[in-house]
Amino acid sequence: MTRPVDLVPGNVYFRVFYLDEQLTLPDIHTLVFVGREEMDDGEVLWVFEDAASRSDDETDAVERHGIEEDHLSEILDIHGLHATLRELEATARFESPPLHRRRSSEDIRALEAFRHGIDAIVAATPGLSFHVRIRGTDDGFFIEKHGTGWNWSLFTQPLKDPDEDRAVQRVFLDEGIEPSTSYLSSLGRTRVLGYRFEMGEVVLERIMAGLLCNAFGMRDDDELVFRPREATV
Repeated sequence: MTRPVDLVPGNVYFRVFYLDEQLTLPDIHTLVFVGREEMDDGEVLWVFEDAASRSDDETDAVERHGIEEDHLSEILDIHGLHATLRELEATARFESPPLHRRRSSEDIRALEAFRHGIDAIVAATPGLSFHVRIRGTDDGFFIEKHGTGWNWSLFTQPLKDPDEDRAVQRVFLDEGIEPSTSYLSSLGRTRVLGYRFEMGEVVLERIMAGLLCNAFGMRDDDELVFRPREATV
């Protein structure tokens, strides 16, 4: 619940409806607060724009909602939305997925897909890069052979998953390797990391297995994907 005096024009708010009587199927509407308007009859409405109807095309009509004071308790800020979702987590009956064992670095290095991927990367000609990832996830990295060394590109999400962000950098730091590129983009949502170093195949394997194990938490039911692609740089 957000008090009327705390509503800030331009801020994002939420209104949660439920699609079932048990309140287990939320329908979350995203709104942008416009301001307070007084009608000709003296009634006061708090006006919100429906975020889903907004676009860059100024000719498109934006859907607006005038909400009476008695219904403002339905308007949630981001903290209120978090609290509502915590309540849902505590009351709804979600089936837990099967438990799976995390693979060790040694297990990963013994995988046939890992061995084949390493061979392909080592044998690759300059100008060919590989996207290495865990299938069905965005956990992965890009690697390109250059001479006797390697170019690495990784994209972490420090706001969403700070532990993974730190773990990725730690894998390289443990080998004494500092990033050649490191900056934040998308309002801090994404960290762009680049590494370039001249080291042999043993270090290559160790870093790849370390990323998959320590940073991405590869499980025993995960599948590795090595996808070659032409380098753009």
